[in-house]
Amino acid sequence: MYRKIHALREAIEALKGRKLLASFGNFSGLRLLEPPTSETWVELGTLHETITLAARGVAWAQAACTVLFSSTWEPALCVEPPDE
Repeated sequence: MYRKIHALREAIEALKGRKLLASFGNFSGLRLLEPPTSETWVELGTLHETITLAARGVAWAQAACTVLFSSTWEPALCVEPPDE
């Protein structure tokens, strides 16, 4: 879909205004409509930027990709990126 611009445009239009995320289980109390704060979220950049940095050997980006693309979550891998 991402390589076919007409299909991407159709998907964007079809999904516009749709709720694409629902919380359940341990996350059932998560408030999806509140904007993230610097206390609750760490901005890494775009997924493309993070993957590119991981490929270049940047440790925090590699850890982020490990967490994002694995089926298990290890809190020890989740570290904040250094201030640049």
